[in-house]
Amino acid sequence: MMSKSIRMYQHLALLCSIKMPHNGIIPISEEGKEHLSDTQIFIKNVLANDDIYNTIYTDVYTQDLIQQHINGDRLAFLSPIYGILLIGDFVEDTGIYYSNGGYLPTTSLYDDVEYGRFFHGYNRW
Repeated sequence: MMSKSIRMYQHLALLCSIKMPHNGIIPISEEGKEHLSDTQIFIKNVLANDDIYNTIYTDVYTQDLIQQHINGDRLAFLSPIYGILLIGDFVEDTGIYYSNGGYLPTTSLYDDVEYGRFFHGYNRW
């Protein structure tokens, strides 16, 4: 179960039934409180609530509530029993889900030869 205990967040390794990897910033009102990260505070104050925790995988209203709470951010819940649950707008590419499109190659007005020649002020000619 996700815990409301601050002491639980001080351990370097824990066994738990649901994991929630997160790499963004969750908007919270208790910044820096108790020396916990935004993700830890969100888990402690929101997800550790029994009504929310027990229905994360089964209730679309709970998922919508979480979606509203994270304000456009993205969360992944991983469970050996229930599988993967993604909340937020993930980018799917050939069966792989990304939290944003930053992995996509960027396009340039310059072709590779010209861009490579003048990259960072370096001129090969």
